[in-house]
Amino acid sequence: MSDTPPPAPLALPADFSPWEHLQDTLRLAHNQQVQTEFIDVEVDNDLKAPRSSLKLACLIQDNDSAMMVVIRLILYHVVIKGFGLPEVYSVPISTVNEGLRYKPQIHLQFRENARDIRDGVTPVESQIKFRLMTETTATLSQADSLKYANKIKTIFGSGNGLAWARGKDMFTYADQVRGYNMQLLVQNEAAGRLIVEKVLSIQDHTPDWKFANYKKNLEATDAYPTSPPNKTILGKSVRAFHLRPVTTIRFRTAFLHVEGLPKPVVLYDKTQHYKKSLLHD
Repeated sequence: MSDTPPPAPLALPADFSPWEHLQDTLRLAHNQQVQTEFIDVEVDNDLKAPRSSLKLACLIQDNDSAMMVVIRLILYHVVIKGFGLPEVYSVPISTVNEGLRYKPQIHLQFRENARDIRDGVTPVESQIKFRLMTETTATLSQADSLKYANKIKTIFGSGNGLAWARGKDMFTYADQVRGYNMQLLVQNEAAGRLIVEKVLSIQDHTPDWKFANYKKNLEATDAYPTSPPNKTILGKSVRAFHLRPVTTIRFRTAFLHVEGLPKPVVLYDKTQHYKKSLLHD
């Protein structure tokens, strides 16, 4: 055993503010979740649009007081998301079967690689959700769960995880009869088609492209600048949020949500974060 004492901790800067440090850390993490939740909102300060107004109320601002931060957290995590309360499921009526049971749902999560993240910028994350319309809580078995886990690992898990070319354009695929209602930010139409094909192949489905739409902003560079300019708020220059960044995100984890289970089943995890994953690398 070495008698060498552990290194002394680094001294904090003389002007270090615990509150500013906490607020900045919380603001980055919280606002990323809010941006993902309100990804359909293109203008953050349109008070006449309900979702735009709600999004603005949830975003933590740099000059917020501690009380304002707490109220914004309560609004988003408790009022909107139901954090700390029994989970509430909300689905389109078309996904409810004759017995009024909710169909199981698979969530695929994607995240930007660490080496692609710019200093001070929160990693880009996205998720895709779809329902298993041929399954119910009564018919879905552990063997079925493992079957889906293996399919996802085969389709999405090779190498560093399937790449999603995320960008400024919107590709949608809405086939509610088969459980799909996807909104994908992509760099081009081909990227959208690729992701849809991969997701549908989990259930051996073939895309029916009449359910797809591709929307491209006519002035995407102006609407979603690659390097958002700083803006002045109460005399202080702050970095504007990066809307629809162009980057590559990769598959990371797949979850299975089943009515009646308090926590989702982790089907496949490339991050090694979840110890109880059915499959992992």
